[in-house]
Order: sequence, then structure tokens, then C-alpha cells
Amino acid sequence: MKTLFSVGMVVLLIGCNVETVTKATVEAENTAILADKVEIRTAIRTYEVEMGEYPASLNDLVPDYLSSVPTRRDGSSFEYDPGTGQLLD
Repeated sequence: MKTLFSVGMVVLLIGCNVETVTKATVEAENTAILADKVEIRTAIRTYEVEMGEYPASLNDLVPDYLSSVPTRRDGSSFEYDPGTGQLLD
């Protein structure tokens, strides 16, 4: 009975650690995505102030405002509306 209890506790604790690691990973990804969005929005705004218009594409921000255009974690591009200067989610 004592062995069964010990095994049960180990399984319970391992499950908690997996959830904690997963939650931490998701939070880290969300923070990275937010940082990328802030970087892009700042570059768009700086471009607009200096040039008097929004960039035609995010690629116009490279290399003067961004070293490269960040991508989403899945490799896809951030969507951008050059008419409004806004990133689209």
C-alpha cells in the first residue's frame, strides 16, 4: 500500500511539473510575440514620423528601422495594413 501511495505521489508531482513547464513556455512565447509587435510598431511609427507616411510594407523598415522583419513563432509573417500603419492580428 505504501508503494502504491508513493507511485501515486510521483505521478501527481510529475503531472504538476509538466503543467508548470507548459505554462511557462506559453508565457515566454506570448512575451516574445508581444516584444516583436512592440518593436515593429515602434519602427512603423518612427518611419512615419521621419518620412511623413506609413511604409508600403514591413520590408521597407529594413535595415534602417529593423535589422530584419520578425516573424511569428510558426514562421508566418505579421500582417500589416499600409493604409493605416497597423499590424493586424
